[in-house]
Amino acid sequence: MPAVKESFVLTISPKYVPDWGKWEAFRELMQNVIDRKNELATAEIIFTYNPVQQRITIGNKLSYLDRKTLILGETTKAENDDAVGKYGEGYKLALLVLLRLGTRVRIRTGNEIWAPVIKFSEQFQTDLLTIKVFSATPSDNLLFELDGITPDDYRIFQQNCLFINPPVNKLETPMGNILLDEQLRGKVFVNGLFVCTFTEQEKIRYGYDMKPRHLDLDRDRKKVSSFNLLWEVGQMFNCLDSTYAGMIFSLQQEQWKDCLYYEQHCRGKGNPLYEALCSMHHDAFIAKYGKCAIPVKNQEEADFVREKYNDLVPIIMHTVEYKYVTESASYSVSTKVHVVKETTPYSIAKDHINKILSGAKHKEAREAMLKEFLPLTRDWKKR
Repeated sequence: MPAVKESFVLTISPKYVPDWGKWEAFRELMQNVIDRKNELATAEIIFTYNPVQQRITIGNKLSYLDRKTLILGETTKAENDDAVGKYGEGYKLALLVLLRLGTRVRIRTGNEIWAPVIKFSEQFQTDLLTIKVFSATPSDNLLFELDGITPDDYRIFQQNCLFINPPVNKLETPMGNILLDEQLRGKVFVNGLFVCTFTEQEKIRYGYDMKPRHLDLDRDRKKVSSFNLLWEVGQMFNCLDSTYAGMIFSLQQEQWKDCLYYEQHCRGKGNPLYEALCSMHHDAFIAKYGKCAIPVKNQEEADFVREKYNDLVPIIMHTVEYKYVTESASYSVSTKVHVVKETTPYSIAKDHINKILSGAKHKEAREAMLKEFLPLTRDWKKR
């Protein structure tokens, strides 16, 4: 290699981000590559792994690194909602971590090769990240060469990067992708890069690859609010067409939490998916409880139905399930009208007892009639 043309000292201690390993460093580099491709369609991603040389080469066509990006906090993506990296730290920290772990790194950009090293600084009397710059044959491509990536390292990268190991089955939505492959169950990715895994207790059926604008991440790309994530996932399911009603219905019946907030996004007439789902819930309700069953929201409503409509069986339901059943087309044209208009012998008898035997002087007689006689009318039918 020719002589060093110049060098830059970055005041970043090798002790920084001590919990980062090779995956976190690779993630930062891969994230920049993906962000660049999303920014410019012609900046195609370059990626190779040579297991013999234990070298990964990643980068973009028609790209280069500006020297000012070596400044901590300097970024071109701060206002880009479609980019993951916005902190201006990513690739600098990646270089630091890789060097700390014994990985040799070379960056080919424009007509230069950058060779990062950890070097003792006389000025600061400590080791610092230093970038040595060498002249090179001009190139239109930006490449990062990482030496010392073992097959085990690479397997971890594969598991955590959907670009390397793309899913076989997925549903695409404007919010991101619903990942149906069994090995991706409960895993969360952003722009194809692994972020976190739901616990078994959280009971999530599928994996999700979100677009950055729909999910806030901290600098370490690890912490995600479960509520925020499931809220966005609910919107993803709402982007599907009515052919997926059965899929959502099964998730709800089996009590998976993927669609916990789906109902918050989809209610309203004219949504074919929601209407199909309501019909499924109504049919399941009738199949389970019978045609005389009627959904109610609480015990007060259940007591009212038992008292006024002796041929109906009230079923107390959770608020969301109640909405699905009662907003189905089948319910609105049959049971609902039936409940509003019909009176029964029981309700007629009760009204007459309370009317004829009103007042304090008839209290004992009224109580006796309500206790002894009224229950007999529950099985009476009007003719």
